[in-house]
Amino acid sequence: MLHATRDALKRCSGALWSWSAAQVRQLQPLSRQACAMRCVCGTRSVYRLPLHQTSCSRDCGARSLRGTAEDERVSGQLDSLLWSRLVQTVSAKDSEQDAAVARDPDNVGSSTPPPPPPPPPLSSVPLWRQLKIRWHLLQLQRVWPPPVFSPDEFLKGAQFAFQRVCAALIEKDIDALGDAVSDQVAKALRETIEAYERENMNVTMQVEQVGGAQIVNTYGRYDFERRLFVDIDVEFVACFSTIWKKPDGSLLKHEQNVWRKPVWCFEALLAERIDSPSSGLGSIGMPQMRIAPEPEWQLVHILN
Repeated sequence: MLHATRDALKRCSGALWSWSAAQVRQLQPLSRQACAMRCVCGTRSVYRLPLHQTSCSRDCGARSLRGTAEDERVSGQLDSLLWSRLVQTVSAKDSEQDAAVARDPDNVGSSTPPPPPPPPPLSSVPLWRQLKIRWHLLQLQRVWPPPVFSPDEFLKGAQFAFQRVCAALIEKDIDALGDAVSDQVAKALRETIEAYERENMNVTMQVEQVGGAQIVNTYGRYDFERRLFVDIDVEFVACFSTIWKKPDGSLLKHEQNVWRKPVWCFEALLAERIDSPSSGLGSIGMPQMRIAPEPEWQLVHILN
């Protein structure tokens, strides 16, 4: 069943609290005297309601009830009957909902979509890594003073890039990303789309909410072309709703409001080496580097 039985039981249990004695008697033709327990004031119009609720019609304020063995036996039968009727009600509701999903899987949750649950907390970063990240960010701010580079503005741009890449993946238009992603990432996204197409599987994904983002790692990279890059790993907290359908259009799987924590790596050119006439085998000076005027961030890795 699409809906957990626990949630259905909660709904039906809430309804049981509001049942009256007359509604209880409609479940089975039990006599009024058989359902009654005798109050200490002598009144027999005291009914054993669901979930062991008791009341006296005279409102005498008595807190103790005395009943016979026959009263307890019939009350136990009534409890069993209520429980069986509860299970039947839950099964009927879930069967109707499953049948509606099978008839029209496109409208799953479209009428009254449940609100997304609260986002989970961001992953904890070790203290030694926090100090390293803070030191690297301070050095980057020395190279690119604000407003050229700011950690807060960088995270806002990373969240915008996250939503943009997800939208391109949903629309199957990877070329629209341009230079925002590396060739390796673009190739991986295209292969993902082609894999679903080979299986004739239709996947509909939607980003419901981006709960937050944080920097989880920073490091530098020096390539063979004598260029220095800075890489920043960003963890996102995003809520997804995904529907998988078979080739015949039937529903295969449906995930509604599922929180995930993907980690993406963004990279920017920090500096590149400049060849000078004085440089050579006999030169012992430090290589001359040309600092990039501003960072041009690019998504280079999707870690998970």
